[in-house]
Amino acid sequence: MLQNTVIPGVMMWSRWQPDRSMNFNSFYVMTKDGSENVLVDPLALDDEDAQKIESLGGVKWIVLTTRDHEREAAALAQRFSAKIAAPELDVPEIKAKVDRLLHEGDRIGRMTVVQLEGMKSPGEFALWVEDSATVIVGDALWGDPPGSLRTVPDAKLGDPQKAILSLRRLWGLEPKNILVGDGYCIFGGANAAIETFLKSRNDVLIYKINLDELAHWKTRKGPGRHERQQAEVGLLLGARKLGYQMFEIPPGNFATAMHAHTEEEELYIVFEGDGTIRFPFGEYPIRKGDMIAMPIGEHGAHRIENTGKEKMIVLALANNADDDCVYYPDSDKLLYSRHVIRRMVSGNGGANLDAWAGEPG
Repeated sequence: MLQNTVIPGVMMWSRWQPDRSMNFNSFYVMTKDGSENVLVDPLALDDEDAQKIESLGGVKWIVLTTRDHEREAAALAQRFSAKIAAPELDVPEIKAKVDRLLHEGDRIGRMTVVQLEGMKSPGEFALWVEDSATVIVGDALWGDPPGSLRTVPDAKLGDPQKAILSLRRLWGLEPKNILVGDGYCIFGGANAAIETFLKSRNDVLIYKINLDELAHWKTRKGPGRHERQQAEVGLLLGARKLGYQMFEIPPGNFATAMHAHTEEEELYIVFEGDGTIRFPFGEYPIRKGDMIAMPIGEHGAHRIENTGKEKMIVLALANNADDDCVYYPDSDKLLYSRHVIRRMVSGNGGANLDAWAGEPG
Protein backbone atom coordinates (compact mmCIF):
# COMPACT_ATOMS: atom_id res chain seq x y z
CA MET A 1 0.00 0.00 0.00
CA LEU A 2 1.25 3.46 -0.91
CA GLN A 3 1.93 5.41 2.26
CA ASN A 4 3.32 8.75 3.35
CA THR A 5 6.73 9.02 4.99
CA VAL A 6 7.98 11.67 7.41
CA ILE A 7 9.80 13.23 4.44
CA PRO A 8 7.62 15.86 2.74
CA GLY A 9 6.73 14.89 -0.79
CA VAL A 10 8.04 11.34 -0.52
CA MET A 11 5.81 8.25 -0.41
CA MET A 12 6.71 4.56 -0.45
CA TRP A 13 5.27 1.10 -0.88
CA SER A 14 6.70 -2.32 -0.05
CA ARG A 15 6.41 -6.03 -0.75
CA TRP A 16 7.47 -8.67 1.77
CA GLN A 17 10.06 -11.16 0.50
CA PRO A 18 9.75 -14.33 2.61
CA ASP A 19 12.89 -15.90 1.10
CA ARG A 20 14.97 -12.97 2.37
CA SER A 21 12.87 -12.08 5.42
CA MET A 22 12.77 -8.42 4.42
CA ASN A 23 10.75 -5.93 2.43
CA PHE A 24 11.53 -4.68 -1.04
CA ASN A 25 10.70 -0.96 -1.21
CA SER A 26 9.86 1.58 -3.88
CA PHE A 27 9.53 5.37 -3.65
CA TYR A 28 7.47 8.16 -5.15
CA VAL A 29 9.30 11.49 -4.99
CA MET A 30 7.19 14.50 -5.87
CA THR A 31 8.12 18.03 -6.87
CA LYS A 32 6.12 20.96 -5.51
CA ASP A 33 4.32 21.62 -8.78
CA GLY A 34 4.02 17.95 -9.73
CA SER A 35 5.78 18.52 -13.05
CA GLU A 36 8.69 16.11 -12.44
CA ASN A 37 7.37 13.44 -10.12
CA VAL A 38 9.57 10.34 -10.04
CA LEU A 39 9.13 6.67 -9.21
CA VAL A 40 12.32 5.02 -7.93
CA ASP A 41 12.89 1.27 -8.48
CA PRO A 42 9.13 0.62 -8.73
CA LEU A 43 7.43 -2.57 -7.64
CA ALA A 44 3.94 -3.45 -8.89
CA LEU A 45 1.15 -1.06 -7.89
CA ASP A 46 -2.49 -1.96 -7.34
CA ASP A 47 -5.17 0.12 -9.08
CA GLU A 48 -6.01 2.16 -6.00
CA ASP A 49 -2.41 3.23 -5.49
CA ALA A 50 -1.93 3.96 -9.18
CA GLN A 51 -5.01 6.19 -9.13
CA LYS A 52 -3.65 7.94 -6.03
CA ILE A 53 -0.41 8.69 -7.86
CA GLU A 54 -2.33 10.00 -10.85
CA SER A 55 -4.26 12.34 -8.55
CA LEU A 56 -0.96 13.69 -7.20
CA GLY A 57 0.31 14.68 -10.61
CA GLY A 58 1.28 11.35 -12.11
CA VAL A 59 4.80 10.34 -13.05
CA LYS A 60 7.27 11.93 -15.46
CA TRP A 61 10.28 9.69 -14.79
CA ILE A 62 10.93 6.19 -13.56
CA VAL A 63 14.48 5.97 -12.20
CA LEU A 64 16.35 2.70 -11.82
CA THR A 65 19.29 2.92 -9.42
CA THR A 66 20.65 -0.42 -10.67
CA ARG A 67 19.95 -2.95 -13.39
CA ASP A 68 18.83 -5.38 -10.67
CA HIS A 69 15.87 -3.16 -9.72
CA GLU A 70 14.15 -3.03 -13.07
CA ARG A 71 11.11 -4.60 -11.40
CA GLU A 72 7.88 -3.23 -12.95
CA ALA A 73 9.47 -0.23 -14.68
CA ALA A 74 8.25 -1.04 -18.19
CA ALA A 75 4.64 -1.71 -17.17
CA LEU A 76 4.43 1.43 -15.03
CA ALA A 77 6.08 3.57 -17.70
CA GLN A 78 3.26 2.51 -20.00
CA ARG A 79 0.61 3.03 -17.30
CA PHE A 80 1.73 6.59 -16.52
CA SER A 81 3.11 7.55 -19.96
CA ALA A 82 6.43 8.05 -18.18
CA LYS A 83 10.01 7.77 -19.36
CA ILE A 84 12.72 5.56 -17.86
CA ALA A 85 16.13 6.79 -16.69
CA ALA A 86 18.94 4.47 -15.63
CA PRO A 87 22.73 4.22 -15.13
CA GLU A 88 24.50 4.17 -18.50
CA LEU A 89 26.76 1.24 -17.54
CA ASP A 90 23.76 -0.87 -16.56
CA VAL A 91 21.64 -0.24 -19.66
CA PRO A 92 22.92 -3.29 -21.61
CA GLU A 93 21.37 -5.52 -18.91
CA ILE A 94 18.04 -3.67 -18.71
CA LYS A 95 15.22 -5.07 -20.81
CA ALA A 96 12.97 -2.01 -20.77
CA LYS A 97 13.53 0.91 -23.15
CA VAL A 98 15.71 3.49 -21.38
CA ASP A 99 15.04 7.09 -22.44
CA ARG A 100 17.75 8.84 -20.44
CA LEU A 101 21.23 7.81 -19.30
CA LEU A 102 22.13 9.10 -15.86
CA HIS A 103 25.61 10.00 -14.63
CA GLU A 104 27.33 11.61 -11.66
CA GLY A 105 25.82 14.98 -10.76
CA ASP A 106 22.78 14.74 -13.06
CA ARG A 107 19.55 16.23 -11.72
CA ILE A 108 16.22 14.46 -12.09
CA GLY A 109 13.17 15.74 -10.27
CA ARG A 110 14.33 16.84 -6.80
CA MET A 111 17.25 14.44 -6.84
CA THR A 112 20.92 14.44 -7.76
CA VAL A 113 22.80 11.34 -8.94
CA VAL A 114 25.68 10.19 -6.72
CA GLN A 115 27.74 7.66 -8.67
CA LEU A 116 29.03 4.65 -6.71
CA GLU A 117 31.77 2.18 -7.61
CA GLY A 118 32.50 -1.48 -7.01
CA MET A 119 28.85 -2.37 -6.48
CA LYS A 120 26.83 -5.37 -7.55
CA SER A 121 26.16 -3.73 -10.91
CA PRO A 122 28.77 -1.50 -12.60
CA GLY A 123 26.60 1.60 -12.93
CA GLU A 124 24.76 1.61 -9.61
CA PHE A 125 24.16 5.02 -8.08
CA ALA A 126 22.42 6.63 -5.12
CA LEU A 127 20.04 9.59 -5.25
CA TRP A 128 20.48 12.64 -3.03
CA VAL A 129 17.36 14.63 -2.07
CA GLU A 130 19.16 17.65 -0.64
CA ASP A 131 16.07 19.60 0.42
CA SER A 132 15.24 16.87 2.95
CA ALA A 133 18.77 15.54 3.61
CA THR A 134 17.72 12.13 2.30
CA VAL A 135 19.65 9.46 0.42
CA ILE A 136 17.86 6.83 -1.69
CA VAL A 137 19.76 3.64 -2.52
CA GLY A 138 18.90 0.50 -4.44
CA ASP A 139 21.21 -2.41 -3.64
CA ALA A 140 24.15 -0.34 -2.37
CA LEU A 141 23.04 -0.69 1.26
CA TRP A 142 20.43 -2.93 2.85
CA GLY A 143 18.50 -1.88 5.94
CA ASP A 144 19.04 -5.07 7.88
CA PRO A 145 18.61 -5.58 10.77
CA PRO A 146 16.27 -2.65 11.54
CA GLY A 147 18.15 0.54 12.36
CA SER A 148 21.40 -0.65 10.81
CA LEU A 149 22.93 -1.02 7.37
CA ARG A 150 24.98 -3.61 5.48
CA THR A 151 25.97 -4.42 1.94
CA VAL A 152 25.15 -7.50 -0.05
CA PRO A 153 27.69 -10.30 0.56
CA ASP A 154 31.16 -9.37 -0.66
CA ALA A 155 31.07 -12.21 -3.17
CA LYS A 156 28.31 -10.38 -5.06
CA LEU A 157 30.13 -7.03 -5.16
CA GLY A 158 32.21 -6.09 -8.16
CA ASP A 159 35.04 -4.85 -5.92
CA PRO A 160 34.28 -5.01 -2.16
CA GLN A 161 37.00 -2.58 -1.03
CA LYS A 162 36.17 -0.06 -3.75
CA ALA A 163 32.48 -0.36 -2.84
CA ILE A 164 33.12 0.41 0.84
CA LEU A 165 35.30 3.41 0.00
CA SER A 166 32.71 4.63 -2.49
CA LEU A 167 30.00 4.56 0.19
CA ARG A 168 31.95 7.27 2.02
CA ARG A 169 30.36 9.64 -0.49
CA LEU A 170 27.02 9.06 1.24
CA TRP A 171 28.66 9.57 4.64
CA GLY A 172 30.03 12.86 3.39
CA LEU A 173 26.53 14.11 2.55
CA GLU A 174 25.59 13.83 6.25
CA PRO A 175 22.06 12.57 5.50
CA LYS A 176 19.29 12.48 8.08
CA ASN A 177 17.34 9.75 6.30
CA ILE A 178 18.25 6.81 4.12
CA LEU A 179 15.60 5.06 2.02
CA VAL A 180 16.70 1.57 1.01
CA GLY A 181 15.42 -0.65 -1.75
CA ASP A 182 15.83 -3.72 0.47
CA GLY A 183 15.07 -3.90 4.18
CA TYR A 184 14.16 -1.19 6.67
CA CYS A 185 14.52 2.51 5.91
CA ILE A 186 16.09 4.78 8.53
CA PHE A 187 14.29 8.03 9.30
CA GLY A 188 16.63 10.17 11.39
CA GLY A 189 20.10 9.05 12.36
CA ALA A 190 21.03 7.83 8.88
CA ASN A 191 24.50 9.37 8.94
CA ALA A 192 25.33 7.63 12.21
CA ALA A 193 24.15 4.32 10.75
CA ILE A 194 26.37 4.77 7.69
CA GLU A 195 29.30 5.62 9.95
CA THR A 196 28.73 2.54 12.11
CA PHE A 197 28.69 0.31 9.06
CA LEU A 198 31.85 1.85 7.57
CA LYS A 199 33.71 1.52 10.86
CA SER A 200 32.79 -2.16 11.00
CA ARG A 201 34.86 -2.83 7.88
CA ASN A 202 38.36 -3.15 9.31
CA ASP A 203 39.61 -4.57 6.01
CA VAL A 204 39.44 -1.03 4.59
CA LEU A 205 41.02 2.14 6.01
CA ILE A 206 38.18 4.61 5.64
CA TYR A 207 40.26 7.54 6.96
CA LYS A 208 42.67 7.65 3.98
CA ILE A 209 42.37 8.94 0.44
CA ASN A 210 44.93 9.66 -2.27
CA LEU A 211 44.92 12.61 -4.63
CA ASP A 212 44.48 10.24 -7.56
CA GLU A 213 41.30 8.88 -5.95
CA LEU A 214 39.54 12.27 -5.91
CA ALA A 215 37.34 11.60 -8.92
CA HIS A 216 34.46 13.97 -8.23
CA TRP A 217 35.71 17.51 -8.87
CA LYS A 218 33.29 20.40 -9.22
CA THR A 219 33.91 23.64 -11.07
CA ARG A 220 33.25 26.90 -9.25
CA LYS A 221 33.30 29.85 -11.61
CA GLY A 222 32.71 33.54 -10.99
CA PRO A 223 33.14 36.67 -13.10
CA GLY A 224 36.26 37.23 -15.14
CA ARG A 225 39.19 35.10 -14.00
CA HIS A 226 37.57 33.57 -10.92
CA GLU A 227 37.61 29.82 -11.51
CA ARG A 228 38.68 26.69 -9.69
CA GLN A 229 37.93 23.00 -9.53
CA GLN A 230 37.37 21.68 -6.03
CA ALA A 231 37.05 18.27 -4.44
CA GLU A 232 35.71 17.50 -0.98
CA VAL A 233 38.13 15.58 1.22
CA GLY A 234 37.27 16.02 4.89
CA LEU A 235 33.69 14.81 4.87
CA LEU A 236 34.70 11.71 2.87
CA LEU A 237 37.18 10.82 5.61
CA GLY A 238 34.80 11.38 8.49
CA ALA A 239 36.32 14.73 9.51
CA ARG A 240 33.74 16.95 11.18
CA LYS A 241 35.71 19.40 13.35
CA LEU A 242 38.11 20.29 10.52
CA GLY A 243 37.29 20.91 6.88
CA TYR A 244 39.62 19.83 4.05
CA GLN A 245 39.22 20.66 0.38
CA MET A 246 41.50 20.37 -2.64
CA PHE A 247 41.60 23.21 -5.18
CA GLU A 248 42.91 23.14 -8.73
CA ILE A 249 43.43 26.64 -10.13
CA PRO A 250 44.03 27.09 -13.87
CA PRO A 251 46.87 29.44 -14.95
CA GLY A 252 45.86 33.11 -14.79
CA ASN A 253 42.85 32.51 -12.52
CA PHE A 254 41.86 33.33 -8.95
CA ALA A 255 40.70 30.57 -6.59
CA THR A 256 38.27 32.77 -4.64
CA ALA A 257 37.17 36.34 -4.23
CA MET A 258 39.12 38.34 -1.64
CA HIS A 259 37.60 37.31 1.70
CA ALA A 260 38.12 36.99 5.44
CA HIS A 261 36.49 34.75 8.07
CA THR A 262 35.31 35.69 11.54
CA GLU A 263 35.56 32.20 13.10
CA GLU A 264 37.32 29.85 10.68
CA GLU A 265 41.11 29.96 10.64
CA GLU A 266 42.47 28.64 7.36
CA LEU A 267 45.69 27.02 6.18
CA TYR A 268 46.70 26.58 2.55
CA ILE A 269 49.32 24.02 1.52
CA VAL A 270 50.61 24.31 -2.05
CA PHE A 271 51.05 20.85 -3.58
CA GLU A 272 51.87 21.96 -7.13
CA GLY A 273 52.43 25.17 -9.02
CA ASP A 274 53.37 28.80 -8.43
CA GLY A 275 51.21 31.77 -7.66
CA THR A 276 50.59 34.93 -5.69
CA ILE A 277 48.62 35.44 -2.51
CA ARG A 278 47.14 38.85 -1.79
CA PHE A 279 46.56 40.15 1.73
CA PRO A 280 45.30 43.64 2.71
CA PHE A 281 48.91 44.60 3.36
CA GLY A 282 50.50 43.31 0.18
CA GLU A 283 50.99 40.59 -2.43
CA TYR A 284 53.49 37.74 -2.05
CA PRO A 285 54.77 34.89 -4.24
CA ILE A 286 53.90 31.31 -3.23
CA ARG A 287 55.20 28.00 -4.56
CA LYS A 288 55.13 24.24 -4.13
CA GLY A 289 55.68 23.28 -0.51
CA ASP A 290 54.50 26.58 0.98
CA MET A 291 52.13 26.59 3.93
CA ILE A 292 50.20 29.83 4.42
CA ALA A 293 48.09 30.71 7.46
CA MET A 294 45.06 32.99 7.20
CA PRO A 295 44.11 34.26 10.68
CA ILE A 296 40.54 35.31 11.41
CA GLY A 297 39.55 38.94 11.00
CA GLU A 298 40.21 41.53 8.30
CA HIS A 299 43.99 41.17 8.57
CA GLY A 300 43.60 37.60 7.27
CA ALA A 301 41.63 38.56 4.15
CA HIS A 302 43.17 36.77 1.18
CA ARG A 303 42.96 35.75 -2.46
CA ILE A 304 45.16 33.31 -4.38
CA GLU A 305 46.05 33.84 -8.02
CA ASN A 306 47.78 31.27 -10.21
CA THR A 307 50.51 33.37 -11.85
CA GLY A 308 52.42 30.35 -13.13
CA LYS A 309 52.20 28.41 -16.38
CA GLU A 310 50.82 25.16 -14.89
CA LYS A 311 47.78 24.45 -12.76
CA MET A 312 48.09 25.02 -9.02
CA ILE A 313 46.98 22.33 -6.59
CA VAL A 314 46.23 23.57 -3.09
CA LEU A 315 44.91 21.86 0.03
CA ALA A 316 42.73 24.17 2.13
CA LEU A 317 42.18 23.33 5.80
CA ALA A 318 40.02 25.12 8.35
CA ASN A 319 38.07 24.55 11.52
CA ASN A 320 34.33 24.17 10.91
CA ALA A 321 32.41 26.89 12.76
CA ASP A 322 28.63 27.12 12.58
CA ASP A 323 28.64 30.83 13.39
CA ASP A 324 31.32 31.83 10.88
CA CYS A 325 30.74 34.95 8.79
CA VAL A 326 32.69 35.84 5.66
CA TYR A 327 33.60 39.42 4.74
CA TYR A 328 34.39 40.37 1.12
CA PRO A 329 36.35 43.67 1.22
CA ASP A 330 36.46 44.26 -2.56
CA SER A 331 32.66 44.29 -2.79
CA ASP A 332 31.83 45.26 0.80
CA LYS A 333 29.65 42.18 1.37
CA LEU A 334 29.08 40.03 4.45
CA LEU A 335 27.92 36.43 4.30
CA TYR A 336 26.11 35.88 7.59
CA SER A 337 25.85 32.23 8.54
CA ARG A 338 24.26 30.74 11.63
CA HIS A 339 23.57 27.01 11.55
CA VAL A 340 21.16 26.59 8.59
CA ILE A 341 20.59 30.31 7.97
CA ARG A 342 22.77 31.94 5.32
CA ARG A 343 22.30 35.51 4.11
CA MET A 344 24.51 37.74 1.97
CA VAL A 345 24.24 41.48 2.65
CA SER A 346 26.21 44.52 1.50
CA GLY A 347 27.27 47.79 3.05
CA ASN A 348 24.96 49.75 0.76
CA GLY A 349 21.87 47.93 2.00
CA GLY A 350 21.59 45.13 -0.55
CA ALA A 351 20.41 41.76 0.75
CA ASN A 352 20.22 38.15 -0.46
CA LEU A 353 22.95 38.92 -2.95
CA ASP A 354 24.74 36.53 -5.25
CA ALA A 355 28.12 35.46 -3.85
CA TRP A 356 29.92 37.11 -6.77
CA ALA A 357 27.96 40.38 -6.76
CA GLY A 358 30.29 43.35 -7.06
CA GLU A 359 33.47 41.30 -7.25
CA PRO A 360 36.12 42.59 -9.66
CA GLY A 361 37.10 40.14 -12.36
